[in-house]
This record gives sequence, C-alpha cells and structure tokens, in this order.
Amino acid sequence: MRKAGQENLHHLFQCLHRLGVRQVFICPGSRNAPLINAAVAQSEFDLYSVVDERAAGYMALGAAQITQKPTVVLCTSGTALLNLFPAVAEAHQLHIPMIVLSADRPTQFLNRWENQTIDQNRVFGKYTNTYIEWKGKMELVRTLGKVERIASKINAYTQFPDKGVVHVNFHFSEPLYFPEPIKKVEPFSLSDSIKSHTETKISENKKLSGKKLMVLCGTSHYNEGIAKEIEILKDKGALIFCDITSPYRKYGNNTNWELFANSVSEDFWSKNKPDTIITTGSFLLNKNLKNLIRKKPPETHIHLADTQIVRDTFFSKPTICNRLGDIFFNSIKDNIPFKSIWTEKINRSTIHFNKVVENSTELNDLWAVNECLKVLPQNAVLHLANSMSVRYAAVCVIDNNITIYANRGTSGIDGCIATAVGAALADKEHEHYLISGDLAFFYGINGFWLNRLPGNLKILLLNNHGGNIFDMIPGPSASNAKHYFTTPHNRSAKHIASDYGLTYLNANSLSDYRQTLPAFIKSSTTTVFEIMTTPDLNVKTWKQLKE
Repeated sequence: MRKAGQENLHHLFQCLHRLGVRQVFICPGSRNAPLINAAVAQSEFDLYSVVDERAAGYMALGAAQITQKPTVVLCTSGTALLNLFPAVAEAHQLHIPMIVLSADRPTQFLNRWENQTIDQNRVFGKYTNTYIEWKGKMELVRTLGKVERIASKINAYTQFPDKGVVHVNFHFSEPLYFPEPIKKVEPFSLSDSIKSHTETKISENKKLSGKKLMVLCGTSHYNEGIAKEIEILKDKGALIFCDITSPYRKYGNNTNWELFANSVSEDFWSKNKPDTIITTGSFLLNKNLKNLIRKKPPETHIHLADTQIVRDTFFSKPTICNRLGDIFFNSIKDNIPFKSIWTEKINRSTIHFNKVVENSTELNDLWAVNECLKVLPQNAVLHLANSMSVRYAAVCVIDNNITIYANRGTSGIDGCIATAVGAALADKEHEHYLISGDLAFFYGINGFWLNRLPGNLKILLLNNHGGNIFDMIPGPSASNAKHYFTTPHNRSAKHIASDYGLTYLNANSLSDYRQTLPAFIKSSTTTVFEIMTTPDLNVKTWKQLKE
C-alpha cells in the first residue's frame, strides 16, 4: 500500500476516537499491520492484545455492554475473521455497538490459491448493521474528507437502525509497514449525527381488555423513558415480573418469581392469566412462562419498545410504542385479587426455596450460588455464564443495586469468560463477578490470554465434573447417549490459574466455602474460586425445588 493509505488509516482512528471509541482489541497478524500501526499511533485508546480472535470478539462485546459505546476489534485475514462470528451474532441479538476491522488481500488474489485468503465480502451477512469495503483507492492522497465521512458512517450505523455491529474490510497490498512517522491531521468536518428513534405512544382509542394487568421486562439496555413508564405501572398496581438481566428489576413485585414461573401449570395459567400484558426488552430466561403465553395469549399485548427493532416473541402481534400515555394509565384499575393469587404462590415458592437451601448439609451448586449472591457488594456487576449458572441465580434473591449481564442473545457456553474480562477492563470503577460452570470455564480459558488481566474480576467456578444441566432437563438424562451430553471429566482449574497468573481459591465442603468466601469477595486480583460438587447432589437439590 502507499504511504498515503497509512496516513488515511491514522486519520480514521483519530476520527473514531473523536466519535467516542475508547477500547480497541487487537488480534496479532501481519496483513493487519497497517491497522495495528494506526491504532497504536492514536495513544489515547485503551489497547489490548488478544491472541484468540473468538475471545477478542467477546471482550469487545463485554466492554461495549458496560460502556454502551462502540468498541473496536481488529484482526488479520482468512479464518481469523470467521472466529469473530459468535461474538458478532451475540452483539447483533443483544443490540450492542461493535466495530469489526478486518484486513484482507487485494481482490485480485481471491481464488488464486493464496494463503489466508477467503471471500470476506459481507461474511457476517444479516448480523451486521452495515458493511463497508475499504479498497485501494483509499490509498490516494487528499482523501481525508472521505475518511471522515466513512468514520461518521461507521459511528452512525453502530446505533442505527438499532445498536449493532459494523464490519469494515480493508484490502491491503504490500508493503504493509512504514517505519517513518506519519503526520497527524486533526479531523475538520466530522459529523456524529445519528438518526433518532421517533416517539410513538399508544393510541387514545386503545382500551384495556380487562383489569388484570401483567408486565414482563426482558433483557434490555436501561432507558430512562421506559423506566418512568414502568414506575407508573407499578404505582398503578400492575403485576410486574423482571428477567434476571433486566435493568428494571427494582420495579418488580417479587425478586425471585422465576421459581414459581418455572412450574406454573397450564391449568393455573388458564384460570389466572392476565387480560393485558405489557412487555419491554427482548429475551426472557423463563421458557415455561413464554410457552404458556404462546399457547394461551392474553387478549391485549402492548410492547414498550426500548429498541427500534422489535420481534414478535409470543406470536401475538403486539401494539408497539415507547409511551403508553396518560389516557391509557388512567384506565388502569388495581386488581388486588389477581395480584394476590400470583403473589401468594410466589411467596410459597420462596419459603420452599429457603427451606431447601437451609437444609443443605453438603456443598452443592445452588447453595454456593445463593451464599455468594447474599454477600456481593452493592453496585457490583455480576456476569452469569450459560447454562445452569444463570438459572441458579434466577431463583435466588439478588440485591437490586447489582447490575447483571448474561449472553442470552444466542451464545452458548462460548465467550463467557472473555465477555466478563472485557467488561471489567472497560469498567475499573466497579467490582465484577462471574459465576460459571466448569464446561463454560474450561472452554473459554483463552479469555485469560492477554497481558493485562483486570484485578476487579472474580470468578466463582462451579465444578461439577461435566455438563450438569443435562442431568436436570428432560430428554438427555434418560438417553443412552447421556455420556456425550454431560461430558464428564476430572479437570481442575488450579494449574490453569497458575499458568495465567490468577489467584486460586478452592472449597470442597460447606465449612471450607464459608471460610474462603470473604477472601474471594474482597480479593484485589483476578481470582478463581473453584468449588467441587457432586452431580447427583446438584440434581437432587434442583429437583427438590420443584416438589
């Protein structure tokens, strides 16, 4: 590439910084050398070198989750780019702003048996908000104005039509390195204008179909306007249930409603379902309640849209708005009998939960999660790995001052560690905790492969020697192939912690756990607290909750 091309790249990164980008996760390579040099030249960035592209993608996702500002991940050509796909898909599903910068060979080398060369054009398909191709013409002199227009476009499309991913693919020819200094030119015509979400409110002619009103808050980013609407709904007496990852949990009627919702029968739902349901956010952890609503939906469904892209989760064709309006609020009547039926059942489940946990005489996953959640410091950030960790936490009572994240968009066990690492790196003001099962932990250990691990991240590792969730859900536990679902093993995190320079703590009994937990909570280094539990006991304890 020409020297003018490197100058344009330097200017691009200056523009991205001016537009609010702060974290850049760099995957080593040669073809992406011009991108690396340009990122390093912009000294105000927080730069992180991450060997594993999959981990780097999730770190960028975690950082953007916390800051709600676009983060950059850059990589070299070929299959390196494909390793970013899981994080890109998750960011797309959860509406998280992210910028992928990928290096590529010149277009004429495609299908020429050239190493590390694949067709990178629109490789992420519908999972990006837009795709931009940076071709050789960007190596010409006096193109800084166009560079600034591209930077503005990148920034805008991380927010529109909703927060999401922008992929920019750079075709670089050799030479790739320019040892002499590059002259810096300050941006002069940069625009950060982003299309806003048009305000819509419920039609004044919209009538409530009854007095029984339920609000379900799913995964979302915090929105002040939506929060005010939910607060009014609570004051009006609506029955409000919030997913564990919802930022509106403080408005919920019961902090551990999930336990009862897991076992709500079709008969109970038919007799006590709401006439009107108001939803906000996207994903709901509780599959049972979601299926009941799909089978027998309420007469009226209204969705408060805190994003510009709304999915019809319940096949109910909801009325979509971002404001309910005074006329709608004034038509709400507090239905105490309806609320009392649900509240009484939930309270009984809570009493039963406490009894099961308090009667534990041996160390088990549920008891350990509950004890940990009780002592987390206020304003901590909690990350929950898939799959049993998030379900354990959902049935516990968690302080509403604790912010909770989980990759519930589309990811499985991949990326759990890297996401938490990226979030902790971007948010040094708070203590971050991750609760993870063993398979998610061991699968994701490349998330520790960087030079500067965050000292404000602590990981509670539930080592039950396999995918214990498959012992607890119908189907796999009765299958002749159970061995392949659960993936039994005898691994420990002790040596992994040593290899990555992590503080290691462990417990094998209730007393060990109680004694070690305070040190874990107060640790000022990246710490793994591994507990060894028995799969059969975990299954027994989980089943007792449903009795």
